[in-house]
Amino acid sequence: MVFLVLRIINTLLAYSDQFDNGLKLPSVILYAKYISKCSRAFVITYIFFDIHSLKFCLQLPANIKLSSRKENLVNEAEIRKRKGKSIEGENDGEMSDSQKSSAVNNRLATLDIFAGCGGLSEGLQKAGASVTKWAIEYEEPAGDAFKLNHPDALAFVHNCNVILRAIMTACGDTDDCISTTEAQEMAAKLEEDEIRNLPRPGQVDFINGGPPCQGFSGMNRFNQSTWSKVQCEMILAFLSFAEYFRPKYFLLENVRNFVSFNKGQTFRLTLASLLEMGYQVRFGILEAGAFGVSQSRKRAFIWAAAPEEILPEWPEPMHVFASPELKVTLNGNTQYAAVRSTASGAPFRAITVRDTIGDLPEVGNGASVTTTEYKSEPISWFQKRIRGDASVLTDHISKEMNELNVIRCKKIPKRPGADWRDLPEEKVKLSTGQMVDLIPWCLPNTAKRHNQWKGLFGRLDWEGNFPTSITDPQPMGKVGMCFHPDQDRILTVRECARSQGFPDGYKFCGNIQHKHKQIGNAVPPPLAYALGRKLKEAVEAKDKQLSE
Repeated sequence: MVFLVLRIINTLLAYSDQFDNGLKLPSVILYAKYISKCSRAFVITYIFFDIHSLKFCLQLPANIKLSSRKENLVNEAEIRKRKGKSIEGENDGEMSDSQKSSAVNNRLATLDIFAGCGGLSEGLQKAGASVTKWAIEYEEPAGDAFKLNHPDALAFVHNCNVILRAIMTACGDTDDCISTTEAQEMAAKLEEDEIRNLPRPGQVDFINGGPPCQGFSGMNRFNQSTWSKVQCEMILAFLSFAEYFRPKYFLLENVRNFVSFNKGQTFRLTLASLLEMGYQVRFGILEAGAFGVSQSRKRAFIWAAAPEEILPEWPEPMHVFASPELKVTLNGNTQYAAVRSTASGAPFRAITVRDTIGDLPEVGNGASVTTTEYKSEPISWFQKRIRGDASVLTDHISKEMNELNVIRCKKIPKRPGADWRDLPEEKVKLSTGQMVDLIPWCLPNTAKRHNQWKGLFGRLDWEGNFPTSITDPQPMGKVGMCFHPDQDRILTVRECARSQGFPDGYKFCGNIQHKHKQIGNAVPPPLAYALGRKLKEAVEAKDKQLSE
């Protein structure tokens, strides 16, 4: 008995606590095929997924036979017609002018959801794989930044559920849309011009995005809060776009913990949903530091491709980065790694902190001048590339620390690995005359339970790399290593942007907190570029097949 996972996915999650208490679901076995190249042969591995048990397995039960999916493939245009989703002018075997243009250019018409300031779109477009025509972002400062950097895209600063409701209403599919009264009312209030500009099924070749990750992130101390749980449900909204638009390609990005959060149920349901829609699926964890940035940033990705398309491969790591092989644990002791570790070697050496920000001029605590001169020539190929054709330096601004934290920062030795543990045990006198402990009382008294609070009030190492870029750098934060190697201040917005691989000409909007948040939430453009090159290879390989 087969059912559409998305139709009941809300129910599944709402009653996820009953999975172990007798909730019975129809048992469906879905599969994904993985091909790995050995020295002399190709090894084909099938990983099966049982919706009933929500578990992976490497072998089918004896009573289930594997049949070819080709028997079930139907022309996509015909599917849309049956569902009432065909677009005007769509005929079997014919392409609209816009589709012909897209095919000629090998650029996929793309919808970027949870677009943020546009890091994912930036990298994918530079790879020549896609052109972002539409974007949806909920937060206004991030949406404004996306518009500044991608002026040719139609960016909608709104809740994605409201946008989907408006699209389905405009297409006459209201009966298929289950939404809240609030979403219905907000969709009805959209301007006619805005509704007219929304994408329609058949126009979108590629959907990509990174649903809010705070609910899954280990960096979030409050990931069991109501708001974090709401953000987890954005995965469902993202999948709903895939189910309705049925693009040729689909890419989901999230934090590493996405694969294990909630005992892996959210991750497994995501895979099950895409597989049940008929997509080929590939999942894995990548380390951004191996793809051209000086930052430890591990991210989970899920690729999906329509049955008649070629599923993109994972990019080959290009930079040495001291990180173990990033594996996803399946059932039992079975583990799967998307790419090899580069700890033992790669074509290029690791990019260092000095390579990344060594050319930037000195600024002080609380620096607030948003535009300044470079004052020196680039000293690395990374700096030359990241500057591009920028003539002035923007957003080289730093969060202002209070008096006590400035004193602490000045007393942190300017050497690799220095942090709060190097502070002298003494009291200092503030400008108010108050005497206070230099070392925060809570750190030594709770250090044994928290890995010695390693890195808090920490300095970066010129020859090392940045820690994971976060949305609010501060010395007592989850990632407290945020002090410049030589200067007594927190890293600037531009330094954080460079650690993510954003070019110096890239613009951010809002106040300094907004800008840090936009950067910390983004997909590093160089990592997106590497993924985009593989997507382009897949598209070109398909075109070659059609021409033969």
